[in-house]
Amino acid sequence: MSALPQGLKPISFHPDDMVAGGFLNDVDVEIESAIFTTEPPPEYGEAGMFCKMSLKELHSGDITEQWLSCGKVALDNFTVGAEGRILLPSGGRSGLVKTSKFGIFMESLAGKGFPRPLCQDMQNMVGLQFHVMQIPSKAPGAGMSAAKSDKQRTDMVCDRIIKLPGEKAKRGAKTTPAAASAPTPAAASAPTPAAVSDNGDYATMALEQITAALVANSNTLPIKVVRAKVYGSMKSAPTDTRNAVVKLVTDPAWLESQGLLVDDANVTLVVTE
Repeated sequence: MSALPQGLKPISFHPDDMVAGGFLNDVDVEIESAIFTTEPPPEYGEAGMFCKMSLKELHSGDITEQWLSCGKVALDNFTVGAEGRILLPSGGRSGLVKTSKFGIFMESLAGKGFPRPLCQDMQNMVGLQFHVMQIPSKAPGAGMSAAKSDKQRTDMVCDRIIKLPGEKAKRGAKTTPAAASAPTPAAASAPTPAAVSDNGDYATMALEQITAALVANSNTLPIKVVRAKVYGSMKSAPTDTRNAVVKLVTDPAWLESQGLLVDDANVTLVVTE
């Protein structure tokens, strides 16, 4: 064996010395940080706007950096503000592209119940726990170099939400591979079993309504006021739908099951700092 250059040490290829790669699939993760940035990942050949997240695997504790393209047009139409937490308009467009990597991810996340009012500040993503999956891409992402092999490109999506930011951990919840692959009585991406069976999609609507009401009122409201706020915002909805949603948002047990803080008089939204 020839002598090594001075000061260099061979890289260990023992699994314990390896680091997490950039491809997470079929695992439970938590978002440890999330920002908008113009810093591109290594596989991008062009400038662009990206969402950069640090994802921690709940089972192993490994950290993976994940970039999601916001689309080529985002760089020309938006500016990063508040140290990466928000995007501000600087061009002619008013919204991000749904078919971008970030758009596809957020569409999957919203479809699993992530509240719309939390989608204006990336800090509201920190602490979110979800089961990540990779699905085949319809086309290469914006700015991606041409594939150098026959390997299928994929998009990262949320398969189910385990815990919303600030939400209490579900009792008996486990984050092991076995638990991730097995069905659970109450999936964390959905309301409690009673809410699902008795109210269908009303629980998702109720969570959106109560979150919006709380965010608009410094994250806390008297329970008596919640009824009026939600009733007023849903005045154009069908009567049965409105009544079912109002019933949920004024039920202390249901509110607590969604991770909200409830005392004798108030309900409070917990937002991570």
